[in-house]
Amino acid sequence: MLRLASDAVVCHAQSAQLLDISNAAVVELCGPTFGSINPSSLLSMYAIIVGIVSTTFLPLLGAIVDYTKHRRLVGRVSSTLFVLFQLPSIFLDKNNYPMILSFHVIAILIGWIQMSMLFAYLPELTSCEKKLASYTRSITIWTFSATIIYLLSVVGFVTIIGKGGDDVFTSMVGMATSFGINAIFSALAWGFLLGKRGALHKRPEVVFTRSRSLYAIGLTQLWGTAKHIVLNYRSLKWFYVSTAFSEAALQAFSIVAITYMANVLDLTATQNGLAICVWLLGSIPGAFLSTIVARRSDPLKSSIVYILFYIMNIVLFSFLTGPGKLITTYVILFLCGISGGWKHNMDRLVSSSIIPTGQDGEMMGFYLFAGQCLSWLPLLVFLSMNEAGIKFNISMVTLTVYLVIALIAYLLIGSYPNARKEVDRTTVYGRKNSNVDGDDDDGNKNDGMTMTPASIDADTVAKELGLDEADEDKKMNLNDPLQQL
Repeated sequence: MLRLASDAVVCHAQSAQLLDISNAAVVELCGPTFGSINPSSLLSMYAIIVGIVSTTFLPLLGAIVDYTKHRRLVGRVSSTLFVLFQLPSIFLDKNNYPMILSFHVIAILIGWIQMSMLFAYLPELTSCEKKLASYTRSITIWTFSATIIYLLSVVGFVTIIGKGGDDVFTSMVGMATSFGINAIFSALAWGFLLGKRGALHKRPEVVFTRSRSLYAIGLTQLWGTAKHIVLNYRSLKWFYVSTAFSEAALQAFSIVAITYMANVLDLTATQNGLAICVWLLGSIPGAFLSTIVARRSDPLKSSIVYILFYIMNIVLFSFLTGPGKLITTYVILFLCGISGGWKHNMDRLVSSSIIPTGQDGEMMGFYLFAGQCLSWLPLLVFLSMNEAGIKFNISMVTLTVYLVIALIAYLLIGSYPNARKEVDRTTVYGRKNSNVDGDDDDGNKNDGMTMTPASIDADTVAKELGLDEADEDKKMNLNDPLQQL
């Protein structure tokens, strides 16, 4: 669509100079444009709209999860609509691309509704910290692996049939494939795999508005949750601040990078597809590396590493100032993929592990809100700079400002054991004088599960180790302080 919009602008300019025809004839010849708006700003504009609208809807979605039994129903309806709004994209051409772009905006908004319902299931998968880490890593790896297979299949198919240079045809094939995949697997997930859930809490009798609608209740809940976090959970407060700025920066980078590759680096649709494949491919080792670093230190320290790594990668990407640097682009995007996979894995783990017990749905809803509430800000700044004619690479470097703020917020969280302690949870990750699967300061071997014997009973330790009722003899042994050590 970026290519079609750019071509239309060039065609309009040339037709106005060379041909003495009416505006209607020019539109018929060249296709519609977006007036004086720069085509390179289109993705940023629709991402801003998506960010603002989705943030507005999240309180309602949180209320649906918390106070109704309709979580699965909303997931089913939203996934169906998401698939249906992808269908028109199969028929993309130079005359209908503005309408297709509008359908994309709607599809992305509906996709966020579906993701909100889906994320509410994540903390319910297990109460074992290590199992949750394993699950989040697997989710990250399978998600990106499936996307890579999809992109490689589309790029390979259009290349084999000799249409690799046709951006419109490549987009049509890609959207047709996406439509088929989503139609099958969304139906499988929401129809058979994701179970029905009841309301997590009773509806409150008093809200800060006269209305008792779900939206009013959601806003009340959002405000109450934010106030409760600020007053009672210092670590969680700074984690959400960090999430707001890091998500805003990285969502903006994904939009800006695609525009940058098409307009500045002059990559074709096939090259763009391969670039995204390389980007996603890096997420797989990133997910593994994040877990390794978390085990050797803790999830918070592992998260700090990805922020620093991403700052470096954005700066490196900004040095790509023109065509002819395809291999360098792929290498830097692979590094960005490592950072992205690292981030997705650690953010999901931390967001699920430092929240109060029994408030999973409420806190995951707030986590999604934190990740969306500032998503429009970096894009709005970039859009203003782009429309003012400021160079792309300079605009891109400004994204590091938000990551620096996120880094400072992460440093203010404190230690991971203390963050868990604030919400009355113990941890199997590193504590003072110990690390996971390593040696303590005295050189003694440990398994990363050092705890304070006097303060932890057998049931607590068994829960953290993932023992079930069938392991009663092991739980009995854990009453011995030496066994706890």
